[in-house]
Amino acid sequence: MFLFWLKIILTVVLILGPIWLGAWIGRHYKKEILVGSDHSSIGSIVSATLGLYAFMLAISFQIASSRFDTRKQLFVNEVVAMRATYQKAGLLKDSNSIPIKRLLKEYIDLNALLLSDFHESDIEKFRARSKEIINSLWTQARALANEDRSSEVYALFISSVNELDDLYNKKIGTALYSRVPKPVLWVLCFIGCSSMLILGFQIGISGKNYNLIIILMALTFAAVMWLIFALDSPTKGFIRINPQPIFDLQKDINAGL
Repeated sequence: MFLFWLKIILTVVLILGPIWLGAWIGRHYKKEILVGSDHSSIGSIVSATLGLYAFMLAISFQIASSRFDTRKQLFVNEVVAMRATYQKAGLLKDSNSIPIKRLLKEYIDLNALLLSDFHESDIEKFRARSKEIINSLWTQARALANEDRSSEVYALFISSVNELDDLYNKKIGTALYSRVPKPVLWVLCFIGCSSMLILGFQIGISGKNYNLIIILMALTFAAVMWLIFALDSPTKGFIRINPQPIFDLQKDINAGL
């Protein structure tokens, strides 16, 4: 959470600082810099750089939003798979059903914790224990297959375990580690600083005081950057996937699903 807020503060500084720096340069050195220059051309340059910055913001937002939608859909699919696997485990004989349900309940509790009260440093522990549970379920599935390969009940359960395993791997690869590429964010910051510097320079050569407008503009661009950072943070931040479906599943299991 500290790093998240640090990103927000740095974003405001990276936008607000270049504007004020550009305005200071424009006020103090406009005679030396603009000797024989066409002042109207500065407006065209500002429009071009701000347009490029808006374009990069749109691309970054689209990437972050797409990742968030993918995480949300994977979560819904996984909850459905967990419920189906738990229900199909109830079709097995007690000697198999009881330990399998115990494993599934622990797996569901781990995933619920991931969405409710989880820290970035705990991800490796979550991965290790989740993989152990999945491997244990596969061990049970292989034992059932060896016992009776013609059983439709066993086949249904094995199919559910396979789907649960697939969704787990997709969640690890896509949901937890797939982020907006860092080069995109670095280029976005560079273009943002450059465009704000040129904008500040235009304000400076105008000789007028636009402090309120500068602050509002900085906060506006920072708000968009905040949305990008928030959408791109799977296990922290303020924009989180609604965990209610998995809480409902926990409740149903405790009620004797």
